[in-house]
Amino acid sequence: MRLRGSARLLAASLMLVAAGPAAADPTATDLESAVTQIPIGAGRFAEGFTPGPDGAVWFCTLLGGYLGRIDTATYAVTRIPLPQLLAGGHELVVGSDGALWYPEFVTNRAGRYDPRTGEQREYELPFTFATENPIMAAGPDGAL
Repeated sequence: MRLRGSARLLAASLMLVAAGPAAADPTATDLESAVTQIPIGAGRFAEGFTPGPDGAVWFCTLLGGYLGRIDTATYAVTRIPLPQLLAGGHELVVGSDGALWYPEFVTNRAGRYDPRTGEQREYELPFTFATENPIMAAGPDGAL
């Protein structure tokens, strides 16, 4: 019997599924024990999770008005209020200066938070993003 392209692929896939993994890690299938859920409290759209310069995991909240810090040893969550109620964006970027940078949704600004000093600053963006959230990323030279 001759099988055509998609039928051969399907047959090969079924054989692999039937054979199962060669050396499966038994813990890899137990998601309940492999995943730790950390309640971050009420908020809107926690996003942009990133390792911070202090070893903690940081995140921002889209329209939430705060940055979040998760202590990796205790899982304690700390909220850092931002100057603008609607501040926060999709991503959080660690700059070459060790500060956390984030675009502010709706306000047409970029924010900077220094976790060492607690200093917060906002910078007007040269473009207007009336309904969009500007995207921010670190470049290979450390510039944002």
